[in-house]
Amino acid sequence: MKPTSYYIAVSGCIALIVFGVYLSNWTYYYYLWKMDAARVLLSSMQSTSNPNSLESYIEATKTVLPEDGNPVWLFPTEDTDFRLIQGDLQTMLQTANNIAEVSFNSNNFHSGILNIHAQAAVITINLLDAESEVWVSPAFLLANSVWIVGVAGMWKLAPKYRKL
Repeated sequence: MKPTSYYIAVSGCIALIVFGVYLSNWTYYYYLWKMDAARVLLSSMQSTSNPNSLESYIEATKTVLPEDGNPVWLFPTEDTDFRLIQGDLQTMLQTANNIAEVSFNSNNFHSGILNIHAQAAVITINLLDAESEVWVSPAFLLANSVWIVGVAGMWKLAPKYRKL
């Protein structure tokens, strides 16, 4: 192999690796990071009983998660549907607004807090189920296969470098 064609091939492999790593990071941010951030907010929601904090956590969770869609591409379920999760978050927000006006010592307050904590736990489990499916989604597999092809190309070109 001529040195110029070798350098062009190596440059193409490096470009594939860089593009594949960029694509993998973008897919992680677009799909997985949002679900991770929502799970952190939901776990913070489960650790407080202040209605104002609950409202802010719920609002933040609503803005982090997409409005609709389902990240599970092979066998989508209702548990992982973002539209239904957004509806559950809206119900939780209404409950938090309702218990903000109730005395801290009342049974209604404690029932509302327990309800919000239970719904947050269920949504967390649903997001964990969805996250495991995103790792094998076509977009994520394609993004990772691009940089793997670049690395395989470099591996194939490495013995030819010794012959130059």
